Parts: sequence; structure tokens; C-alpha cells
Amino acid sequence: MRTESCKFLARFYPEAYYHVYNRTNNKEKLFKLDELDQVRFVNQLDKYLSPFVEIFCFCLMQNHFHLLIKIKKLRELNRSILLKDRGLWSKCERDFIIQYVENQDVHKLISQSFNSVFNSYTKSSNFIWSRKGNLFNHQFKRVRVKSPGHLLDVVEYINLNPVKHGLVSHPKDYPWSSYNMILSGVNSWLEGPKVLSLYGSKERFEERHEILLWRHKSVKTTPGVDFQSNVPHMTSS
Repeated sequence: MRTESCKFLARFYPEAYYHVYNRTNNKEKLFKLDELDQVRFVNQLDKYLSPFVEIFCFCLMQNHFHLLIKIKKLRELNRSILLKDRGLWSKCERDFIIQYVENQDVHKLISQSFNSVFNSYTKSSNFIWSRKGNLFNHQFKRVRVKSPGHLLDVVEYINLNPVKHGLVSHPKDYPWSSYNMILSGVNSWLEGPKVLSLYGSKERFEERHEILLWRHKSVKTTPGVDFQSNVPHMTSS
């Protein structure tokens, strides 16, 4: 029987969207040296994820992060691996290439890419911070986006996460989320222009965020209750 936790452990499939998030063990700080650590984490996302996924949104918080990603097409996954020096292929990438197309394990490839992010960031953090052990929860969460409406909900949930946690009163004031990058229209490792295309215009993007901000300020909430209750997520994320 499908358990409640299964919806947070969705399998990865080509061309599907996912809300991915993870937190640190024991609520340890994810970033201790301010911008230096955030930049280091973003670099790991770009290095290990960008070959295989499109990153639509992100938010880096004190002890957790959120991503909205879209898995690339199967032929693009193969091409990304084949463009690499074969001597740098991981075992997972090598196994992926030698399998017949119908048997290629996309879920394993993407999961391994996320684990590479976590392991690489943890290893460098342990050295810089003089710490030991795992930094992240072993099993990261991922929810498959099921509809266009759900997709917009996740975009807004991620961008407004700093507001939810009381760090800022407006997402434009938080430097480590995708909100300002999306509005800039610059297409770098973040698919900002594609996010705006989901809304039809920059003005509509801003309008929907402002409506949720107004709702957040106007409706008196209680601990654990969200102004976006239709987005599946961990209670404290």
C-alpha cells in the first residue's frame, strides 16, 4: 500500500518537473561563511545537475534548500554524458550509456547527480569548517509536479519561502532565491525566461507573487499552517 512518505520520494522521469528539497542533519547551518558558502553550493548545483536537468527555481535557506527542476529529454541526457571525457564518467554514467534506451535508468542517474552535489559540498564544508560526518539528510525529498497550476504554485512557494520563514517581507530583498534572477530575464544556469513564459509576462509573474504576499500579511496564520497549503512540503520547510 502506498504510504504518505511515498509522495515525497517520487521517481525521476524524462521531461517531468519536480520540487526537490533537503535539509541538514540536526538543523545544522547549511551556510556558515555567508556568500562564500552559497556560491560554493550553487557551483555544485551547476556542475552536477545542469548537464541533466533544467533548474527553474531555487531558494537557499539556513538549514535547507528548495529546487524546481525539469529533467531533460532522454537524448539530451545521453548527449551530456557523451560530451564528457570518458575518463571522467562515473560508474552510473557509464552504466547509463551502455544500457539499451528502453532500459536506461533515469531515476538512478538523476539521484546520483544529487548525491554528488551533497557529497561534494559536504566534503568541502568538512574541510573548511573543520567538521566531520554527513551534512545532509540521507534521503532527499522530491515531489512530481502534476499540473500547470501545481507548477506555478511550486514556483511561488519556493520564491516566497524566505517570507514564510520571516527572513524578509518581500522576496526581492532575499539574495539567495530565484525571484530577482527570474525578473532580470538573464538566461544563465537558471531558466528564468522559461519561468516567465509560464506566466505569459513579467507583470503577471509579479502580480501572482504580490497576491500571495498580501494573503500572507492579511491572514493570521498559526505555526505549521501555510499560506500555500496546496503545495506538498515538509512542515518546517
